[in-house]
Amino acid sequence: MIKKFIRKILGVKDKPVATSTEPVVLGPNEHRIDPRLVSSNAIRVTSTLQENGFKAFVVGGAVRDLLLGVKPKD
Repeated sequence: MIKKFIRKILGVKDKPVATSTEPVVLGPNEHRIDPRLVSSNAIRVTSTLQENGFKAFVVGGAVRDLLLGVKPKD
């Protein structure tokens, strides 16, 4: 907390957070998501896009809901 205060006064910026452009892919044993909860439409759309050379993933709130064991709304 004091370091943050001193940095703010002196204008020293924190180191930038490294970002990765590649997704982290977790296997079923790691994420424990029930595939039956994923919408068949979401699977169809992502599969179609991937088959045609695009990168497509289920992301965001849908993943949050799946990790909580809830059927995603969107």
